[in-house]
Amino acid sequence: MNTTLDTVDVNPGNGVALDANGNTSLRAAIMEANALVGPDEIILPAGTFDLTIGGAFEDAAASGDLDITDSLTITGASASETIIDANQLDRVIDVRFASPPVDVMITDLTITGGLAPDGSSIFDVGGGGILNYWGNLTITRVSVSSNETGLATVGFSEFGGHGGGISTVNGTTMIIDSAITNNRTGGGQTRGGDGGGGHGLSGTTVIENSVISGNRTGQKTASANPGRGGGVYSEQGAMTITGSTVSSNMTGIDGSKERGGGVSSRDTLIIEDSLISNNVSGGGGGIDIFSNGTLQIIDSTISGNTATGLGGGGISSNSAEISSISGTTISGNTALGSSGGGGGIYTIGGQIGSIQNSTISGNSSTLRGGGLAIGNSVGLLQNVTIANNTAPDTGGLHQRTSTTSIDVMRNVIIADNTSSGANPDDLRILGQLNTAENNLIEDSAGHSLINGSGGNIVGVDPSLGALANHGGTTLTHALLSGSPAIDAGSETGTPGIDQRGVARPQGVASDIGAFEWSNTPVTYVVDTLVDESDGDFSSGDLSLREAIERANVNGGADEIQFAAGLSGGTITLTIEQLEVTDHLTITGLGASNLTVSGGNTFRVFDLQGSPNVTIDGLTITGGQTSAVAQAGAGIRSTGTLQLLNSVVTNNHTTANVSDGGGIYQSTGTLTITNSTVSGNSTSGSSSFGGGILASQSVVFVTNSTIDGNTTSAVGGVGAGILAFNGDLTIADSTISNNVNSGANSVGGGVAATGNMTITGSTISGNSSDFQAGGIGFDSNGNPVTATIVNSTISGNSADEGAGIANFRGTLNLQHTTVTDNTALAGNGSGVASYSNGTNVADTVILSSIIADNNATDVDNILSGGGTNTITSSGFNLIGTGNALGAFSAGSDQIGVSAGLDALSDNGGPTLTHALLPGSLAIDAGDTSAIPTTDQRGAGFPRLEGSLVDIGAFELEYVIPTTFDFGTAASPV
Repeated sequence: MNTTLDTVDVNPGNGVALDANGNTSLRAAIMEANALVGPDEIILPAGTFDLTIGGAFEDAAASGDLDITDSLTITGASASETIIDANQLDRVIDVRFASPPVDVMITDLTITGGLAPDGSSIFDVGGGGILNYWGNLTITRVSVSSNETGLATVGFSEFGGHGGGISTVNGTTMIIDSAITNNRTGGGQTRGGDGGGGHGLSGTTVIENSVISGNRTGQKTASANPGRGGGVYSEQGAMTITGSTVSSNMTGIDGSKERGGGVSSRDTLIIEDSLISNNVSGGGGGIDIFSNGTLQIIDSTISGNTATGLGGGGISSNSAEISSISGTTISGNTALGSSGGGGGIYTIGGQIGSIQNSTISGNSSTLRGGGLAIGNSVGLLQNVTIANNTAPDTGGLHQRTSTTSIDVMRNVIIADNTSSGANPDDLRILGQLNTAENNLIEDSAGHSLINGSGGNIVGVDPSLGALANHGGTTLTHALLSGSPAIDAGSETGTPGIDQRGVARPQGVASDIGAFEWSNTPVTYVVDTLVDESDGDFSSGDLSLREAIERANVNGGADEIQFAAGLSGGTITLTIEQLEVTDHLTITGLGASNLTVSGGNTFRVFDLQGSPNVTIDGLTITGGQTSAVAQAGAGIRSTGTLQLLNSVVTNNHTTANVSDGGGIYQSTGTLTITNSTVSGNSTSGSSSFGGGILASQSVVFVTNSTIDGNTTSAVGGVGAGILAFNGDLTIADSTISNNVNSGANSVGGGVAATGNMTITGSTISGNSSDFQAGGIGFDSNGNPVTATIVNSTISGNSADEGAGIANFRGTLNLQHTTVTDNTALAGNGSGVASYSNGTNVADTVILSSIIADNNATDVDNILSGGGTNTITSSGFNLIGTGNALGAFSAGSDQIGVSAGLDALSDNGGPTLTHALLPGSLAIDAGDTSAIPTTDQRGAGFPRLEGSLVDIGAFELEYVIPTTFDFGTAASPV
């Protein structure tokens, strides 16, 4: 092929496809192939091949469309590179009748701009892109787009031609990995053409892994009748759709008339592993089956389709048979208007053979039967979930007439549907229900089923989860733990798997409904960094989101791991936050090797309900919430959370009343071990706990660092960590450089209103605008105690109470060093004990250093009366302050300097102030009931010699070694 011009072969049959200028064009090549006996192949390069030679109804490819009369393969470079455009001169390709039928294969190109000519035969004016007349046509990786059929005038009637994209007449057409888009049929005044994208008459059509979208049938005027089947239509020929999407197609101008917005058939129609969505027509918005046709649907989704007046938003069956529906979800479809009904399924005449392992959810009707409106007989409904559908008369399943029957209804959930007034929400039986066993019907009205009879459960909430991806290829409603449907089904005729493919039974008996609940732990291995939820869990395509979704419904304490090949990568959320609702362990590749980011758009993890969750070896970053009352940008937890070997950094809440920039824990248990919480913030009004806020929870922080977090609200509390009305334990950890910058703020490093224990830790470099730069403790009127042992409080700042502020409650300070803190207003740089009115503050100090702070060291701050007690248990070294009178024990030293080295790494997990030689704290501490080690832990015993040092650091003695060299040798 050496030209894209449209020219003819000057001598067909001579074996050389040349035009008058000696060039080989597409038309010339086809003419030559037609003239030669036997199959031929044409290879097209990239380029646009415009058809410019007019002349319709000529069948030798010399003018108009490209007629193919012998077996031929046409292969382009790709659909985006090789384009055949008829420019509305004629249709593009015409596969003509031959005996035996010709075999035509078209691959890797685009067919567009076709306009089938007007004529006097309905067959001659069809197929705007391709007309397959008695041939065997296969198109692979082909785009058939923006083509249109002509008009046929027969007597005084005018009809639109069929098959805007492709029309098959007595032939076989296979559409593989292709796209049929934006085609339409002619709009005859009598009736528009059928099959906007494709049409089959007395032939076979197979559609595999393809997209049928944006097509519509013709309608000449608003009062004229449009064609049927906006996407594809099958008449007197079988059609199979597998692994494909049929979406956004329409009948007529606005979808207000005719049937089958997506697919219409009056013959055998099989749909498997496919999506039929967002199509519109008068009836059967997604699928229309009629006139003795048969429909089988397997493992597919029918969603978001609309019937504007004739019933069946998802599926309409009129005098036809729905032979079976299995493994399928029918959801979010709508039936409008005052006739028909059946938001999900509408039937009149014919029958339904069976519906099994399927979900009918979230559909609506403006008349009756939001889920199903049944006007024919039904053989079997088994393991079906019908939920969340709405209609004025019966939201779930409405049996429309007294002459219809349901033979067997077994293991079916009909619940959470809604209707109007006194009408039943879930089930109305007007005809016969011959056998009803082990069903769960939430509403007891509209039927005769009795709770406890025949294994039926009536009047009980089934405890269904939201419609979501719980594994498999379709969305389902999970049974929540404790659901009465668990293990309550019959084994008679029950499929061996549920809708997702999970084996039945998982317990002592099968569950009622389409979903089988499991309590067996499963390990999922995430092997992609992409944030997706597409139901594809094949190798290299299981995302973290999908793994969590599957674990949420499995019922066991599952684990998520990550493929080694993801090391060094980041999973950035693009859909929404990650929601965990069941017990789960997420084991990463190490915080330095794997990151999960909210992309500065979403919260990262939301642990809902009361799950027990462990997150190990991850960095959690980029979480952000911007709506009011959205706490926890990095992690929000209402259950039990263990954070191990992880980093939570640079997460932010920006709206009001949004606590816990890094982590928000409510009414549960939070354990942080060998982890870092840093650089997080809250900035909205009444938003506290820049790093962590735990409310009414138990919190353990061990061998961890909480550093550089900020809270900027006026009156803000707890920039590093705020434990509100719960217990807080901090061990062997560092709380540093956290900033509470809002006016009148309290608790730069730590703020607590419940029992608090701090051991072996360093609280340093934190600041608060008003009070409690390092630690703020307030009993909040509860009988709680704070104990600080073997710890260092250093380098913190606030207007007052810079190191430690005890507002109410009992504070025990033991073997601790409080130094180098700064009270900008001059009160209590080290420790301040407050009393206001009836509040009681009791501060008890033993064997501790509170000295060398940058104002007074220990102060009572009284306002409005009340009781404020500072008690010395002896062996303390105190510098200055108005509470020096409390330190009267003979073992106390007051008004002196401690003789401390700078805060540095002296061994152990945290920084400490070493005692300098000559320090008054050396050997001046209490030897009774002492800790076994100093702040630094193992390898640093508290007792060096016979006496103990004051403060958090025990000076190590180096005992000189004596070497005995003996006497000098005698000379020889």
